[in-house]
Amino acid sequence: MTELVSVMNMMFQVSILFFVMDELTTFNIAEDGVSWSIPANFDTYEILYSEKPVSAIKDANTPMTFKTNSGVYGSIHEAALYDFPEMTLQHREGTSFKSNLAPWPDGVKVKKPNHFTTAWRTLQIGDKAVDLINSGLILNLNPPCQLETTDWIEPMKYVGVWWGMHVGVETWTMGDRHGATTENAKNILTLHLKMASGVFCLKVGMMVGRIGAVINVLNIRNLLQISI
Repeated sequence: MTELVSVMNMMFQVSILFFVMDELTTFNIAEDGVSWSIPANFDTYEILYSEKPVSAIKDANTPMTFKTNSGVYGSIHEAALYDFPEMTLQHREGTSFKSNLAPWPDGVKVKKPNHFTTAWRTLQIGDKAVDLINSGLILNLNPPCQLETTDWIEPMKYVGVWWGMHVGVETWTMGDRHGATTENAKNILTLHLKMASGVFCLKVGMMVGRIGAVINVLNIRNLLQISI
């Protein structure tokens, strides 16, 4: 009898792995309008926003914000995203979009044992653009802050060569407009000293000769000689 109970316990401890191949959530916007979004990308959000008709969006990362032709503002996003693939929006037809989850390398969207909780799908609507900012929807759908105190958090200013390359003023690749140079890094250091923000971070590429490398080791030593 003891052996039988032991076997039954072992059977109930086995986890079942569920595969989710797709999510069928759709967002059907009643009419066309103007939108602000970046293309769907599972690796980065560091892409310039574009303004285009809602019906002209091929795919988009969330939040995807829009204003309908009748003047209603809206924004599609998600909340409480924990241990679940992020959602992008895939254009279906007209002003209709379908959820598209970031997949595993084998194409499976979700692999979960026994049971799991999905992220919230959110749609904020307002008469004015500022209504979207003032909405507490996403904040309330996420759990409360787990930090006991937040008085140590202070707003800071950021300076760097990074965004010059994102907006097209400079380039990642080597050439006349290459942005990740020692000269640019020194200019940033000088600007930082004038700002006196108290915090400084210099991202450095250590692979000399690699396209997009920032500074080689010798130049790093030269930079460290600058008095801060």
